[in-house]
Amino acid sequence: MIRARLGGLAWPAAVAAAWLWAWHHFSRDWDLNPQYQFGWLVPFLAGVSAWHRLRAWTGRSPPPSASARAAARSLAWAGGLAFLLGEVFRQADPNWRGVGYLLALGASTLSAGWFLDLGGRPLLRAMLFTILLAWLGAPWPGPIEAGITQGLMRFVAGLATGLLNALGVPAILSGNVIELANGSVGVSEACSGAQSLQSSLVFSLFFGELARFRTRDRAALVFAGALLAFLGNLGRTLVLAAFANAGGPDQVERWHNTTGYAASGLIFLGVLAVALLLARKRSRGWPAPAMATLPWLGAAPTGNAARAWVLVALAPVAAWGWFAALGSTTHAQMRPLWRVDAQATPAGWDVRRIELPSASLRVLGCSEADAWRANAARGREILLYHFFWRPDRDAPSLAAGHTPDTCLPLTGWSEARQESAVFHAGPEEIPGTLFIFRREYLQLAVFHAVWQGGEARRTKEYARPPFHRWDRLAALWQKGRKRGREVLIVATYTAGDPADTREILGEAISVLLRPADAKR
Repeated sequence: MIRARLGGLAWPAAVAAAWLWAWHHFSRDWDLNPQYQFGWLVPFLAGVSAWHRLRAWTGRSPPPSASARAAARSLAWAGGLAFLLGEVFRQADPNWRGVGYLLALGASTLSAGWFLDLGGRPLLRAMLFTILLAWLGAPWPGPIEAGITQGLMRFVAGLATGLLNALGVPAILSGNVIELANGSVGVSEACSGAQSLQSSLVFSLFFGELARFRTRDRAALVFAGALLAFLGNLGRTLVLAAFANAGGPDQVERWHNTTGYAASGLIFLGVLAVALLLARKRSRGWPAPAMATLPWLGAAPTGNAARAWVLVALAPVAAWGWFAALGSTTHAQMRPLWRVDAQATPAGWDVRRIELPSASLRVLGCSEADAWRANAARGREILLYHFFWRPDRDAPSLAAGHTPDTCLPLTGWSEARQESAVFHAGPEEIPGTLFIFRREYLQLAVFHAVWQGGEARRTKEYARPPFHRWDRLAALWQKGRKRGREVLIVATYTAGDPADTREILGEAISVLLRPADAKR
């Protein structure tokens, strides 16, 4: 009897292991991307929801039917295979967000199989909310995230600009940057409201679950949370604009984090207050279990549990074995290939280091960052940025989500054209993409070069992986996997002559850039 119970506990053990592994993969974004830092709370909130709902059903659900047992067997196989496929893709390309979705899909399917095996379809229906709650820690798909974030940035910046002018503070909107008399405020991802919107959604759903609100009250709480998130971030933008107008950019940098923490705290307290108001009349208690909970959790048959556990436990080993048999190797770029040498510049050049704002570095999440302003002998000004992400800090939304054609339009620049370009630093070639942007009478040329695992990549391949193609499957047969990223950005204003633009960019790269292992 005890052995049977222990065998039945293999089901929840497999489910817990699958979810923990999926959350572990998501935790790279939670750790490096401020927009998803709330994800660290999701495992705890999902665990609390699962415990309450399972205790409420302990001993109350009817014995599963034969069809439910058969469906649980199918789900055990399907969930285990989905989890295995996700692990294979993870070892091939951990930066693809689809990896986390596959791992979470496998964990969800295994969860559904366990609930069917334990309490049949009634228990599965009761536990669907917990499964959905566990998904809230998943970063959004790139196109959806970019569309919502950029839309919120433009909307918040536009509304804040209108309110400032209505209050008598002259302000001009340029992309998502609010220009003021003494400075400017840029509405970035963290200030757009997307971060607060996501965290308020999590807390609203959890508070509604804790109080067992009905569907209508849960929807009202979610709406209130979204409204509070929007108002909180609009208020934060207005406060930062007031600081910028009064004290300039230094005051914005000084109060950026403080206003962010204050806005997040007020939004959380607001959601909690609305939940408490609704709970005064509409909350319901959880029913007491009809029997001891832990023995009941191991009541499912051992056959399906064993299948699920074996598939989950062997997934990392099987994926490693596949690539070992293929002869695949991981090319990890542990240090930059290039460095800026400001000491060996020819006569007439003036090169100075730029201090990058801490807010920008937090958004990028890079391991190393270098920025320089150079005045060439012919009087032209060039900006050069060099970033490096170690393999353990190569988060997709950070390293690949900030390219010239994504970021510069948010500051008021319009892309005119782009073309492939190759420049030289000594005997070495630097291939990349040359972008031309326009804003009113100004024209800006930006050269963007990328290396992944020490190998040059095109900007489009680097920034927007082809999710709609079968190219991802090809990674399963590739014998080389690339880790670590390096980015070079060189920019200058231009009069529009393509030859002159390429000449000044090429001269700056040849003068300032050296291979990292070259002697000084």
